[in-house]
Amino acid sequence: MRIKLRQAGAAGLVGLSLMMGCQSASRCGTEVTESCATGHSADQSGGCIDQACTVTHADGTVRAGECTGCEQCDGRYADGGLGPCKWSEEWYEERAHLPVGTRQAYKKGKMWPPYPRPVGPEQPMCHRYHAAHYWPHPYNCQDRESVRSFVNSHVAKGWEQHTTLFHYHFDEETAELNHAGRMHLQYIIDEVPDVYKATFVQTGPTVEISQARMASVASEVEKMVGPGFPMPIQLRRGGPISTPAQQVDTQYRGWMTTLPHPRLNYTPLQTQQQ
Repeated sequence: MRIKLRQAGAAGLVGLSLMMGCQSASRCGTEVTESCATGHSADQSGGCIDQACTVTHADGTVRAGECTGCEQCDGRYADGGLGPCKWSEEWYEERAHLPVGTRQAYKKGKMWPPYPRPVGPEQPMCHRYHAAHYWPHPYNCQDRESVRSFVNSHVAKGWEQHTTLFHYHFDEETAELNHAGRMHLQYIIDEVPDVYKATFVQTGPTVEISQARMASVASEVEKMVGPGFPMPIQLRRGGPISTPAQQVDTQYRGWMTTLPHPRLNYTPLQTQQQ
């Protein structure tokens, strides 16, 4: 326990501190700079005495005998850890991002509470009030950001599927782009937004076919827009998730041509006149 006695004098106030051991002479302050010279007290208690204490305030004025008397003036916490003085502005800033809620602690062989909770120092009272007043901030912002990230991921994968040249866009024998492939490549160059402008090429059954498809796409891009067009061309594994329109049309026409003619037996109703 620390007892401080201050008394007026001609030159200012002289502080007398009684404690178990001498601490640092520097004082902690957020808006002032304090300088104190210390010496041992006359008795043998081992206490410290402030012979002269001057405070330089934020406005530049220098006054005597106005030390704040911070408990930990050597930059140490009460538990011995290094850091800013307790209750100082730096101390509050250091704890501004601590999580809300009770802390999990180990007592008598059990974790209290038994479900996951934050650990470490608790929030100051003013920070707990801030969290309660603006609840559920910032967790609502984190929830919105998580939803946006999921949506953006789906959108990116959708554009990747939409800008892929699949096996039916290439000639089976030469691995060159066919008419449908060139039309789709032109669409990618002209219509796809810049952030998603890229061409993906489905891998072939062999490395040689995959490389031939890549070379064919690069050659067609150079013919369409000239050399140096900033559009990446990448190989992509996986097939189409839909059926080409030409294949659907062929199947539908074949199905229509093989339909049998309808044979319905019709018997007119008997009328009263008959």
